[in-house]
Amino acid sequence: MGALLLFFALTFGLWNVGLAYLMRELVNGNPVFIFADMKHAIKRNFKQGLLFGLLDFALIVILFVDFNYLGALPSSFYSDFMYMAIIAISLIYLIMRFYLYIMLVTFDMNVKKLFKNALIFVALGIKRNLLAILWIVAMVFINFLLFVLLPPLGLIF
Repeated sequence: MGALLLFFALTFGLWNVGLAYLMRELVNGNPVFIFADMKHAIKRNFKQGLLFGLLDFALIVILFVDFNYLGALPSSFYSDFMYMAIIAISLIYLIMRFYLYIMLVTFDMNVKKLFKNALIFVALGIKRNLLAILWIVAMVFINFLLFVLLPPLGLIF
């Protein structure tokens, strides 16, 4: 199980880099050859994608562990404050991830500048970002309802 987790952690950023490149090209209306373009994107951004993927994976795991740990503590002002802070940090990081991989495949910037620019985009487009989160939650809820009410249709979606 540990070897699988290590493999997933090492390839997490590389897959996200490749998929971000494919999605960017699709949205721009350019023709996409899935395997060749993914291989090209991973090869072009290998070092930064690997480093960024490990950092991204570590941050997600840390936020998840903190969320679970602080949720299990007995209620006090300190634990409630820290729990809300972890929720806010997780939400901000979730929105930052909308921008991070697209900027990684589009521009040649270091990791510090990527995080800085993504945080600026979160602040500048707060209405659009919250609306995107709301739509994502709505789609997950609708898919969950479809899966509960009509399992074959839910599996298709």
